[in-house]
Amino acid sequence: MDNSFICMLMRECLRDANILNLEELFKMGGPRIWTKVGNKIADSSPFFSQMCKAMAKMLELNETSKEGWTMASIAGHTKAGDIFRISAADGVILDHFGLTHVGKLFGRDDMTGQIRTDTDAEYTAELTDRYAGLVTKCKNLRRRLQSMRMAGNVVMGSFCHVTEGIKFSGLFRKMNRENRDATLPGPPSYFTRRRDGIPVPPLDQFMRGYRNLFKMDIPSKTLENSYLLMNRQVWTNEKSSLSGIGGGPGGEHPEDACKLCGIKESTMHLMFECEEYSEPLWRALGDIIKEAVARGSNGEENLSNRMHAFLVLYNVTSGIPEKYCKDIMILIQEIKRNIVLRRFKRETTDARTTSFGRIRLYAHIAIVNEKIRSLRKYQGKSNNFFDTINEIITELI
Repeated sequence: MDNSFICMLMRECLRDANILNLEELFKMGGPRIWTKVGNKIADSSPFFSQMCKAMAKMLELNETSKEGWTMASIAGHTKAGDIFRISAADGVILDHFGLTHVGKLFGRDDMTGQIRTDTDAEYTAELTDRYAGLVTKCKNLRRRLQSMRMAGNVVMGSFCHVTEGIKFSGLFRKMNRENRDATLPGPPSYFTRRRDGIPVPPLDQFMRGYRNLFKMDIPSKTLENSYLLMNRQVWTNEKSSLSGIGGGPGGEHPEDACKLCGIKESTMHLMFECEEYSEPLWRALGDIIKEAVARGSNGEENLSNRMHAFLVLYNVTSGIPEKYCKDIMILIQEIKRNIVLRRFKRETTDARTTSFGRIRLYAHIAIVNEKIRSLRKYQGKSNNFFDTINEIITELI
């Protein structure tokens, strides 16, 4: 334990209050115990009182953490019922028998080392005989945690033992963010888009877009790119400006401006709204896909030639003929990856091309389509749809 001046002051404060010492608090104190200590020393030391309550909040977040719930202290655990509440005195007894964190309350799988949530730990005969009521409290807490259907983690150790050397401020921010995200019915990117006035489909369709994405037969890098786009994590000049990194070339443009058209380069602008590149690119691709579907179905299938933002950004496939949906979505994902790649090249090289005629846009689509054809040919997969796309582009060029 640290012997710094502030730790010495807190030891004195706890000693004057006639409660647990600092070492015992860190070793086996849960949120309820830290909160109780904070309340008890509120008059004598408001500073240390607030510190104890902040520690209690972090330990409470850890109790529901997917990664760290097994590290939570048994004594003072917030999930213990009022009748079976485990006090600080109980914690001292359990510490004597090596039971400080909830991972020790569960049985263990001898093969994998993971906890078994449906079985109790084996308590020593001495503990069972002398403190039968305390054992009952521990078993009750184990059953309450089991009802939460926690995953089968490997027992790592107590919270303070595992987090030794880690800055609590950063750890608290991480757990607080995870806790807040868990309360949302959908991903944060959905709600930030709604906040910023960006059109989004209903939440169920938005979530279906994730499922559609992970079912696609695309390379891992393409999948990662599309996933980042759905989560608004692709780098743009708007993000660059907000982060303080930005800067247009030689101060010629605002820091958050698109290098092609001078308008603020957000994710939506980069992928769909840039009048110099992405907007005409999707319009050209829509014409090509419509013709490919018509040829493949002998005119029986009709596809709107408009590449809607919900289809491009959120993988909402309603309105696309089922027979061609899989191939169309593969092509769209690769086009999105190509847009991000070309944006990166514009920002990191001296590329001077800032206008794209229809022939150049067709050429970009052809390059992406040929990449797909080559990969699928190597994999021994059907290329009929992409061969038709290639024929149409060749005729147009």
